[in-house]
Amino acid sequence: MFLNTLNGVSIVVSILAILFALLFGSLISKSIATPIMKVSDSTNLLSRGEFKSLDYKSEILEIDELINAINLLSKSLMNRKN
Repeated sequence: MFLNTLNGVSIVVSILAILFALLFGSLISKSIATPIMKVSDSTNLLSRGEFKSLDYKSEILEIDELINAINLLSKSLMNRKN
């Protein structure tokens, strides 16, 4: 009886751990994917000649650096066009 109870508890804990991992993974992936999609959209605009600054701040340092680099590129291209 003790082993049956222990098996039941183990199964429930395992299912809860999997659900928590899926939820946490989903939230983390969304927090990374959203800024990357904004940067991607901005680079697509640049490739079409629309030199607008990307007015977005990310919580991820590397993505912020990428945004700053794209904004500098946009300004540089805008100055060359004029």
